[in-house]
Amino acid sequence: MQAPFEHSVVIDPNAHARRNAPITLSDQDARVLARFSEEVRTAAVSCAALLSCFNAVGFSKALRLPHNIAEFAPHHLQSLPALARSPLSSLLSPATRAGLKGFALFLAHGREELERVLALHQRTGAVHKAEVAGASDVMSTAACFAKITLKDLVVIHGRLFHDFDVAQMNYLAGLLDDVLQGKCPLLSDGKLVPVRTDFHIRERRVEFNAEALVVNTHRVERVMVCNISQGGLGFEGPGHFEMGQLIEIKLLATGRRLDGRLSWRVGSRAGVAFARQLEATDSLLA
Repeated sequence: MQAPFEHSVVIDPNAHARRNAPITLSDQDARVLARFSEEVRTAAVSCAALLSCFNAVGFSKALRLPHNIAEFAPHHLQSLPALARSPLSSLLSPATRAGLKGFALFLAHGREELERVLALHQRTGAVHKAEVAGASDVMSTAACFAKITLKDLVVIHGRLFHDFDVAQMNYLAGLLDDVLQGKCPLLSDGKLVPVRTDFHIRERRVEFNAEALVVNTHRVERVMVCNISQGGLGFEGPGHFEMGQLIEIKLLATGRRLDGRLSWRVGSRAGVAFARQLEATDSLLA
């Protein structure tokens, strides 16, 4: 007989794979995702900028706000109705879906609080910690909503292979972590600095688990290929080949042969740079 309050937990072994599997979107859903993602990014920048200023008040008896702070007033999430009608909403985590209305509410409240602080600043020329406490609390809550939404969007854009969006959203989530810890990442010399817009995007790597032979004129080794990208692959093996050597990789399951040069080695793991880059549509990258 089952004890009171006891319950069984059902673990779905395929849940992680489904959450990270590639997805396809209709043109309409793609437009909804692009609009919603841009609004969340804008909200994240607003939260990071305003909290950078509000956090700084705690280090000074009075603070002159940057002249361009009004440019970071939060905007409404206009895409929520379309998102709710779209299959996209099912890709968001339950916590994110449940929090979207609250997210929009706190952004609207944050705009009102900013207008109050700016009016006070215009009258007195500076603001004090107690005078921005309400605005700071509101924007902190909005920043928490923005952070969990960004993390969901990182997963979705990752499944769509939108590497730039993933890099930018991870950067913005890092900014939100900083401001929620009381830091001022976007405030420098009394001015708000712009967020980063340039990112070095690493080639998309596909997880691989296939046996192969590594061959050159002197040696043959049996290895396990761990991942592959357009420009190269990583494998694990005995480790007798040396950096810079020209080698051939033969995939045992398919007989496919790939030429390249050993570009790095750490212990038993090594990487190969292909002599000729694979096409983005190559079946090995599917």
